[in-house]
Amino acid sequence: MKKTHLILVALVTLAGPALTDPTFAGGSNYNTVPGALPQVQGKVTEWPVPTPKFARDPAPAPDGNIYIAVMAGNRIARFDTKTKTFNEWDLPAGARPHGLLVDAEGIVWYTGNGNGTIGRLDPKTGKVTEHRAPSGGDPHTLVIDEKGIIWFTVQNGQRIGRLDRASGQITEYKTSGNPYGLAIDKGWRRVVLPPRRGKPRAASIRPPARSPILRRAAARARAASPRRPTACCG
Repeated sequence: MKKTHLILVALVTLAGPALTDPTFAGGSNYNTVPGALPQVQGKVTEWPVPTPKFARDPAPAPDGNIYIAVMAGNRIARFDTKTKTFNEWDLPAGARPHGLLVDAEGIVWYTGNGNGTIGRLDPKTGKVTEHRAPSGGDPHTLVIDEKGIIWFTVQNGQRIGRLDRASGQITEYKTSGNPYGLAIDKGWRRVVLPPRRGKPRAASIRPPARSPILRRAAARARAASPRRPTACCG
């Protein structure tokens, strides 16, 4: 049984003396340089995913259950943390879900990496609704802000997308650097740090102002690539 086909729940108890005895953690398939982490002691319990086809990006729901994107299986799975059982929902052909999140109402939103969509799954009814990105592309990572707006990256399409959940309207912003991950700071400015030969880069949807997080990200981006300023659009 391969570990990539499992959901892992770790019950960790920190060991006091080990905190001062760091050991190197391993790398990853993204060529991440190993770092130092403190040793911990704990118990890991594993449950096999029903469809073992590249299960990824688990996300918690308000009720405590865990949703998983099953990319190669074209499904969304839910792990019930009380009964330790799974449910699965089929997605439209070619969706290939990459990332997902669960909003405050328990609705699951996912990136259709294979068909250029942002999908909406209502677990109560099983209904799936797709919102197609204007440029298509390959949506990757998505996050939700405090106003309920969903933001996502389109890696090869070189865009950042904005989805209004109420209207279903998607707005796109051009960027560069193959954006993969996405984060929102407390100043309501979106910061993207795409992987580009290990050099940090940043982009914001709103013009940079007083946010210290954005200023630091922009400074790192300028230092890494002086001729490529932080991209901003209003």
